[in-house]
Amino acid sequence: MTEDEILNYFVECKTKYGFDIDTIYVIEIATQLGILDKRDEMYTFAHQAYQDYYHAQEEKAILGI
Repeated sequence: MTEDEILNYFVECKTKYGFDIDTIYVIEIATQLGILDKRDEMYTFAHQAYQDYYHAQEEKAILGI
């Protein structure tokens, strides 16, 4: 995903769930922690397990679990 795509998603989540955090900071931290990789101006999850985990967390939030 591009940085703009990620930021749009983060802003949507931030608004929906009432988070009070700098979205650029989130991208930087996720990259530093090795959750996201940046290659050629594109971001990907460093490992499929991260993608699966965050998808499951989103599903739980949607279901209110």
